[in-house]
Amino acid sequence: MDKKKFIDVEFKDKYAIIYYELVDDLVTKETIENLQLELKNINNHKHCLAVLFISRTTNSSIGWSKELIVNNGQCIKLVDELLNEIASLDMPTIFLLKGKSYSAGLELSLACDIRFASCDTQISLLNVSNDYIPADSSINRLSRSIPKHRVLELLLFHKIISADDAYSSGLISAVYDNDIARSESIKFTQEIANRGPIAIKVLKQVMSLGSKTDINTGMEIEHEGTIILQNTDDFIEGTDAFLNKRKPNFEGK
Repeated sequence: MDKKKFIDVEFKDKYAIIYYELVDDLVTKETIENLQLELKNINNHKHCLAVLFISRTTNSSIGWSKELIVNNGQCIKLVDELLNEIASLDMPTIFLLKGKSYSAGLELSLACDIRFASCDTQISLLNVSNDYIPADSSINRLSRSIPKHRVLELLLFHKIISADDAYSSGLISAVYDNDIARSESIKFTQEIANRGPIAIKVLKQVMSLGSKTDINTGMEIEHEGTIILQNTDDFIEGTDAFLNKRKPNFEGK
C-alpha cells in the first residue's frame, strides 16, 4: 500500500478530520509514521482549532501490528511517542470509536480529549496478540477516565465492554446510531472550532497543566489563563456580542 494512503487529512474551515487506514484492522508502523508527519503539520496550522480522528474501516482497530509489539523496543517506543504527540496537540482532539475498538483503537482514543462511539462499538485493551502490554501512558489515561476497578477488569480479564457500558462509566461522552455517528462527531468538532481560538488553546493548556498538579497550583494556573484571556481583543468581542445578542466574530487576537 502506498504510504500516502495510510493517512488522509481533510482541512475544513477551522478544523481537521484525520482518516486513518488499517491493514487487516491493525495499526502498522507505516500508519504511525505517516500520522506523526501529519500531526506536525496540523500543530503548525494557524487556523486549525480542533481535530477529529476517524478510522476508514468499520473498526477503530483490533490492535497494533505484530512488528510493533514483538521483541522490538524501538517500535514500542514509536507507539508511545505517537500517543504522547496526540495528547500534546495544542487544540482539542476528538475520537470516534466504532466497531471493534481493541488495544490500538482504544489507546489512540485515550490520547484524545473527547471520545464518541457508534452503538456497535466494542471496547477492550485486548490485542490480537495477548503478549502486548498497553503503553504506560494509556493505563494512566484510562485510570483517570473511569473507576479503577473497571480498569483492572480490562487489564486483568481482557474484558470487552459495550458502547453503553463505556458511556455509563464515563469513558465516552456520547453514543450515536451507526448511521449518524460520523456526522454528529463532525458537528461537535465544528461547534468547538467556532469558539474563540485563543480561549480554546488556553482552556486546553489550563486543563492539561492543572491535571498534573495539586488543586491550589491548578487554581493558580486557571487564574493566569483567565488573565491572559481578559487581555485579548477576542474577550472584548465576545463580551460585546453577548451584551448585544449577536454572533461573535473572533479573530484570534
